[in-house]
Amino acid sequence: MKSLIVLCAFGDYFPSVSYYSQDCINQQITLAVDKNYFFSGCYFFGISNTNNGGAISYTSSGTSGGYFVIENCLFHDCFSSKRGGSIFIEETKSGSVVLNKVCGFQVNAQGATAVGNSGICSHIRTPDSVNHKYNFLSVSGSTSSMWGTISSWGGNQEINNLNSSNHKNILYYSAIYTYDGVCTIKWSTFVSNTCGNSVCVGFRYTTGINYAQYCNIIGNNSPSGYAVVYSGAASTYIQYCNFNQNQNRLFTLVTSGFLKVQNCWITHIGTVGLTPENSSDFMETHPISHYGTHVCLSNIGFIQSFSIKRVFCLVPIFFHILIN
Repeated sequence: MKSLIVLCAFGDYFPSVSYYSQDCINQQITLAVDKNYFFSGCYFFGISNTNNGGAISYTSSGTSGGYFVIENCLFHDCFSSKRGGSIFIEETKSGSVVLNKVCGFQVNAQGATAVGNSGICSHIRTPDSVNHKYNFLSVSGSTSSMWGTISSWGGNQEINNLNSSNHKNILYYSAIYTYDGVCTIKWSTFVSNTCGNSVCVGFRYTTGINYAQYCNIIGNNSPSGYAVVYSGAASTYIQYCNFNQNQNRLFTLVTSGFLKVQNCWITHIGTVGLTPENSSDFMETHPISHYGTHVCLSNIGFIQSFSIKRVFCLVPIFFHILIN
């Protein structure tokens, strides 16, 4: 028996495509033409922009939809005076936004001042017909006292293997902020995030059923206001997650919908905020597992080869590890 293998490029399916693939891009890129865009293997370092999007900015003209793909890219020390320190995307028609194997470190934005102006690291906003797919995304080290490190608005949001950790003094939504649409977060890690006001992980004004499953939510602090996990959505399920060493209130529901915490491991000193179902204390028999989340390790000033089960995207200053 013979097998025929056909290798296809992104442009084979989407012929009207602008393709960016360079080892290093040290300039801000602003896009306004409605077409398909593909970024692969790019390294954005030390870029700032007085407008939206510290490194990449795209605002649809509204004539047609498109596919926006960013993979195997790194954003280091990028800044926007408005929203989206690394990435700013606003699509008004159809299509998909895909982020795969993307890392951001010390990315900030100074204009993310309210609900409608959120997105310190990334701001992606689309209509409900657009799919958001994030896979192996790692962001850490943001310090802006603004709204939402990762801001994902509208559409069908599928977020897997996200590591959003070590963000300090964020005003609201220090790990992730999902707004409108429907969101599912799986196999993700949110560790050591602090808020100046409230909320580490937030689901807000979403219309369908939202899920956070198989996640680590550890060592986060929401000093006042809402909680470490906030649901302003119609309905949210938190399932099979580890909660440990978080400070102050753990859960808050602020709509007529419901927030259910099921089959989780929880150790918490302070107000939990609801009664978890079929959950137990966090114990040695349920060790912290990163569930395949990749980690962005910093403070490495040279390229170093090493042997681990699976390693991808080795780049200067950072490397990414897939933890099994």
